[in-house]
Amino acid sequence: MISKESFADWCEGLSDYLDAGMDLNTYLEESDGKNSRLKRYNQKIKKKIEKGSSLSEALVLPFGEGKGSFYPTVFSASEVAGRLPAAMRVLAEFIRFQNGYQHKIKSMITGLFIKISTLAIFLAGSMLLLAKIGRADIDFLGLGLYGMPGAITFLKYTGLFQILAFSLITILYKFKNTPFIEMFMMRLPYLGRCMKSFLMYRVTFVMEQVFMAGMEITEALRLTYQSSGSFNFQKNLPRVLARIKAGDNLCNSFLSHRKLPVKFVQTLRYAERSGNIPQALQRLCTQYRLECQNNLEKIQSITFMLTKVLMFLFCIFLIGSIIKGVALEPLTQVMSRL
Repeated sequence: MISKESFADWCEGLSDYLDAGMDLNTYLEESDGKNSRLKRYNQKIKKKIEKGSSLSEALVLPFGEGKGSFYPTVFSASEVAGRLPAAMRVLAEFIRFQNGYQHKIKSMITGLFIKISTLAIFLAGSMLLLAKIGRADIDFLGLGLYGMPGAITFLKYTGLFQILAFSLITILYKFKNTPFIEMFMMRLPYLGRCMKSFLMYRVTFVMEQVFMAGMEITEALRLTYQSSGSFNFQKNLPRVLARIKAGDNLCNSFLSHRKLPVKFVQTLRYAERSGNIPQALQRLCTQYRLECQNNLEKIQSITFMLTKVLMFLFCIFLIGSIIKGVALEPLTQVMSRL
């Protein structure tokens, strides 16, 4: 099994080989280079193809892609349409964008944990410094923590908080496709907007491939919904298919899908009238990708600004508390004796 990054490179390489007029077996024999893992990967696919399987059936999914992956759907649809090189190229772009999207979110979370740890160490160090200069009685946090015991207690509870927060994030990520957690995350400000944009980017990407292949509409919709990776999105499939079987057009059928973006339905309405649904889906795919990217950049900028503001306010509070304890309180006592 190979990583998603390696799989994206593999798809791009396959696209270049096929565009150059070479066959699949040549690519499987020559693309591994000195990479033993990629060599084993190619051998697995080659053995399945030699037994009579198509490329989509022989495909070995990369690490992190399990049941419900839309990669086989894209391969199958592009094989049917005879546009495998073009489909592999855009699939490689999608995978790289998806990895970048996930990496940015992980980086933001990691950065936040690092800042909390740094702040906790700084505060604990401040308590020790005050104890060293003989002012262990100053409780600048207002939490009843003083000197060495207070610093250790503060670090202990900060560490516990981070462990609990990390556990919660891990649970949310692991069960993100379950109905309740998915619905909860979709309703979070900014993050939910970003997730919805990415979902529609994935949906329009798969829809474009299956409609380009000229698949029968019910089969195309079934593959699209099953490849969405979202339980709450998939549960609308029976209603949409029922409208199709009742004789409704594609646009009216999508009206039975709850909370589907208005832009998506309107674009399909115009595209269905003009008969250029694949081209319209391609435009929507690009728009949702840009929308997802913009939402992610907003989350990054808001997180950065909030962190800076909170750190600035906390520093003012900290300096004020120390000045009050070290200078103002003794001065007040002296003045009261006069």
